[in-house]
Order: sequence, then C-alpha cells, then structure tokens
Amino acid sequence: MRIENLLNGNGQKQWKNSNVLFCHSSLDDANIPKGAMRVLLHLQRRIGNRTAKNENINPGIDSIAKVCRMNKNLVERALCWLQSHGLIEIARTRFSNHYKVLVSQTKLYIDHRLDSRGLSVVQMRVLTHMARLCGDRPGLVESFFIDPKKFAKVCGIDARTVGDAIRDLEEMEFCIPHTDRKNSPYGFMLFDLFPKESSTKEVIRLNKRGNPFSTKEVTEEYPTLKSIQKLKESSHQKW
Repeated sequence: MRIENLLNGNGQKQWKNSNVLFCHSSLDDANIPKGAMRVLLHLQRRIGNRTAKNENINPGIDSIAKVCRMNKNLVERALCWLQSHGLIEIARTRFSNHYKVLVSQTKLYIDHRLDSRGLSVVQMRVLTHMARLCGDRPGLVESFFIDPKKFAKVCGIDARTVGDAIRDLEEMEFCIPHTDRKNSPYGFMLFDLFPKESSTKEVIRLNKRGNPFSTKEVTEEYPTLKSIQKLKESSHQKW
C-alpha cells in the first residue's frame, strides 16, 4: 500500500478539511435533493464500498432516520430516488434492505464524527456545498465566498433557509469569516473541529478493501482554531 493513499485519496499527508468531508463537483451539481444527499452521505459512511467484512451490514430505516434527522417516509423516498438515479443499489429481502453504494469514496466522503454530529438535513447540505467549494486545495483553511442565491440554486433550498443554515454553521464554528467586513471570504474549519483520530501520532490510510487502518508515523503539528482566530485579529494577517 502506497503511503500517499489517504482517506479520500487526496494524496496529502497533512490532515485537511477534505479528510472530514469531500464532495466532488459532479455530485454537488447533480440536483440531488437535500434529503437524498443526506442519506447518501450516511450510507457512504456506514457501508461505502462493499467488502467481505461488511457484505451483510445494512442500516435499518429507523437507524438512518435517527442519524439523518429525517422521518422514515422521507428516508424511504430518498432511497428510492437514489436507486432510480443509479447512485445506490437496493436488494430488498423479506426482513431488510441490502444496500450497495455506487459512488466512489474519492468523490464523496464523510467522517463518522461529522455524520453523527446531529446536523439538520439543510445544514448538512449547505456544509456539503461548502466542502465542494473548498475542494481539495492545499492549505489548512481553504477560503470560499458565500452567495446565498448561488447556494440556494445548487442545494435546492430557498435563500432565506440557506442564510439561516449558514448562520447556524458559523455559530458552531464550522466556518469563520476572515474579517468583519461584508462579502468577506470564509475559512472552512472541519480539520480543527474533527482532528485526526489518534492516541499517538499516526497516519490514517486505506487498505485494499477501502477500510481505514493506522500505521505509526510522525506527523506535523497544525494550528488550532484559537491560534487562527488570533491571526485573524492581527492587523498584519492577510486573508
């Protein structure tokens, strides 16, 4: 296994926003309903690419609904939409559904801690679009601009609701404006909220089956949210 193959295939050793949430532009622009996108993210986390180890693991409707904060009827509608558009396969048995995700983890990835954070469907859809705008560019605090109308068009959500979600995400420090001025670029803070999981300094990699495992290796130290905020407040900091 090559050292470069990290969680979502970004080829970088540093822990980045895209190691927590990544959405390829082809999916973000595919007019996927917000509920279907939320369920797809959850299935990607729970199942991902099928292997011999998880071939019989299938989340139930109740479990999906609880994590995604959706009622069961909406979950079932989302599953039907995803199946009809070729994003998942569902083998229905007498007692349960068997799912297969047809989207590569190099195009859509979510960390289990973010998936279980309890964000609403709208908040998660807006956050996914932010992740797309940041992409997989080098740097720890990728910048992006917020245009509620453009966000609304891509996410399929009205602009006022998008604005509410952005304010909520800012309060939770998922994103932080670089300055207090209007139309300021925002910094994406997932790498800080969900740091690399390790009791020791390790590099998280993928094995040939697509499951994460750890190999001990010294990594770099990265700035914390507090240190970034201090830089932001400095008059000499350029964003």
